[in-house]
Amino acid sequence: MKPYKFKSLKSYSSPEWMADSKKKYRQVFDRGETTYIYSELAFHNKQFDREDWETVVHLKAFQKPVSLDRDPISVIPKELCNLDKKLTVSRDQDVIYVREGWGNNTPGKYWLEGEYFWEAFIDNEKIGRHDFFVSDVGVVSPQNNPYFSIETVKFYEGGNTDGNLENKKYYREFNGKETRFVWLEFRGINHVNKDWRAELIFQFYDSAHQLKGRTIEMKKVFPNQQTFTITSGWGSNHVGTWYPGSYTLEVVFMDTLIGVYPFTVGDNFIEDKSSPFPPMDWKL
Repeated sequence: MKPYKFKSLKSYSSPEWMADSKKKYRQVFDRGETTYIYSELAFHNKQFDREDWETVVHLKAFQKPVSLDRDPISVIPKELCNLDKKLTVSRDQDVIYVREGWGNNTPGKYWLEGEYFWEAFIDNEKIGRHDFFVSDVGVVSPQNNPYFSIETVKFYEGGNTDGNLENKKYYREFNGKETRFVWLEFRGINHVNKDWRAELIFQFYDSAHQLKGRTIEMKKVFPNQQTFTITSGWGSNHVGTWYPGSYTLEVVFMDTLIGVYPFTVGDNFIEDKSSPFPPMDWKL
């Protein structure tokens, strides 16, 4: 029996530590900001509270082929690195984390525009794969987003399969006794004349700025798209998740806060017939 069980394989670019010993996990990076891209492997120790054991972990990064032609060599991903780490897994550890990175200290020198993936191996057996992407459009900041501008952000109610609900009503206040999911409809105006991937993090906070829920959505945007729409939501298929109070939605793109939007939960559904929220319409 294998002494481990795969949990997750993630990527990130900032070495900064966040709450609960986490990193700023992402799948999309811009060349102009990127020095190293790191991989985090997590696996469960099935020998927890029993005995110590030893193993060797390999983390490999690959670049996908840019084009597929008749040459079979061109369809083979290019191996960029093979990082190995010998581990003594203690019986006191229930989840094991292995973190390694690859790149260059100069932003944009190593990681070029393209599609990549990490693979994780334990004792030479592949246990996980994680895809990530590097664009070459420009560094995103609160003052400048060369990828897109925000056209509208609207909220509506629905079940767990109602992300693309037709004929929906938009609300600025929700009835807490009848609300299942609070869904958001994010509409962006595309500024890029080539394919790229929009990875948006949506974070719902209560009035004390405690995290209520968090979702991550990925969408491929094409140059002929003038606008693009992403929907996401948080809640339950059964009522009772949303309590009366004030809430905010924060939108994060490329580790940058690009918008903060309020809504409330009360005793009634109140339709939102006002003008759409502009970017950063409301701030903490």
